[in-house]
Amino acid sequence: MGIVNLYKGLESFRDIYNFNGKIKDNLDLNWAHVKIYKGEAELTPDYEVQEHDVIIVHEHHAGATGLIIMAIVAVGVAIGSGVYASEQIKQAERDMKKALKRIGKKNER
Repeated sequence: MGIVNLYKGLESFRDIYNFNGKIKDNLDLNWAHVKIYKGEAELTPDYEVQEHDVIIVHEHHAGATGLIIMAIVAVGVAIGSGVYASEQIKQAERDMKKALKRIGKKNER
């Protein structure tokens, strides 16, 4: 029997199956989001597992859209933080100029 290692999503642990025959007949997965490998070769779900085969099946959840949305939100937060930091720097510069004006020195820039 061949060995099929199934990874789901970003999980680092796997489920191990032993069978011969077509992969799609033995595993219930969303085949639109699956990559199958034997060594360096990419296979299709119609591949028939043979004796002594070692197959890696990786199912990427459709929830990858959620990851994209989280990435967009993270970029938005980063931009917002940058704008806030920029405003804080401008305010600190204004405060410094006021303080220098009070003690009679000019900001030489």
